[in-house]
Amino acid sequence: VQYLYINNNNFSGTLKPLSNLTSLRALWVANNSFEGHLPVGFQTLKNLTEIHAAENRLISFSDYDYIIGFDYSGAGYESLRHLDLSFNHIEWSIDLSIFPN
Repeated sequence: VQYLYINNNNFSGTLKPLSNLTSLRALWVANNSFEGHLPVGFQTLKNLTEIHAAENRLISFSDYDYIIGFDYSGAGYESLRHLDLSFNHIEWSIDLSIFPN
């Protein structure tokens, strides 16, 4: 799977880890009712260029335990060009230095 497009479906619950989708280039999960965290593992998806997760009920980009103390340098987000988390419930700031592009 290179493109996963499930926008506008009223899906709910939490997103499961996608690290086994190693060819994934774009993830579109916007306009649903997903809650919680975007799952850990995106940094292993070297081909991922887009994450569109706007208009859900997400509260963070990764699991809280994963963020605390994590050194983002070389984290693997080099190919990511578009990250849309607008209209969620995220309450912390993202260190933009993890996205060198």
